[in-house]
Amino acid sequence: MTCRGWDTAPARRVHAVVAAVCGSAYRWTTEVGLQNGVAEALRAAGHTVEVEVPLTERDRLDLLVDGDIAVEVKIDGGLMPLTRQVHRYLRHERLAALVVVTPFRSLCRLPERMNDKPLRVALVRRAGGLW
Repeated sequence: MTCRGWDTAPARRVHAVVAAVCGSAYRWTTEVGLQNGVAEALRAAGHTVEVEVPLTERDRLDLLVDGDIAVEVKIDGGLMPLTRQVHRYLRHERLAALVVVTPFRSLCRLPERMNDKPLRVALVRRAGGLW
């Protein structure tokens, strides 16, 4: 069974990114700490990862994976500001898809597609289950 809209090449690539991110547990105290851990996990899975990539004068991607998949790491903030940010990012032709990495279920209510591009949320856990 496949999710509606997910049987496309970009969606399969996004699924591989999510699998690499969710296959690890992370130790972090800051968003940058989690971002670094996610970058390491993606590289270990064979992905090319660029860090803090300018998209526009205003926007900077936390990570750019394999040249066209944005990864946005969020350890705080609300759903509405995140939705606006993701919508803005996915308007750019450079991006084929976006993955939000977060430990919070409250940020998991994003749609599966935005601006006709795949969008996924990777719910991550801390190593040792410590908060």
